[in-house]
Amino acid sequence: MMTQNDFYWAMATGDLDRVRAGLESGKTIDVRSSDGVEALFFAVEISNLAVLRLLLEAGAPANRGDSRGRTVIHAAARWNRVEVLEALTPLNLHINSAAENPPGSTPLHEAALHGALESAQWLVSNGAEIHARLETGETPADLARMRGNLEIVRILEGGLSAGDYLFRGWSHQELAYR
Repeated sequence: MMTQNDFYWAMATGDLDRVRAGLESGKTIDVRSSDGVEALFFAVEISNLAVLRLLLEAGAPANRGDSRGRTVIHAAARWNRVEVLEALTPLNLHINSAAENPPGSTPLHEAALHGALESAQWLVSNGAEIHARLETGETPADLARMRGNLEIVRILEGGLSAGDYLFRGWSHQELAYR
């Protein structure tokens, strides 16, 4: 017999057959780990679209945030899971939703901060607000610049690529502070 913990582990590891069996036996998808992470986030992290779709079809709350207020769109952006962002598109989730920690963090802030280039490109091309600010005032471009994610800065601000700047004799460190 499958316990609720076994079911959670199956969701977290992407075991589609055991997730399906758990759902059929009446296990709840509305569970969180000890640190407040829902199983749906694990499906995003490991980019298991089959488990993600199954959980969403079973009613997993895609708009509900984790213990920091980040939604699955934040997670997909952070982990550079463009295929997940595309799979979530039909749900009409708010692409500019702001998390509680850090206050005001949008999915584009997450992508910029963590160097998720493809996610940043996808978010911008799908209407993400490039001028959104954290409560402390930083835009996604500011965060990307602080972390040295210069290709993301280029996408967000337009202009030359990091290679173009380096060709002009600027160091990576100089670029990070411009």
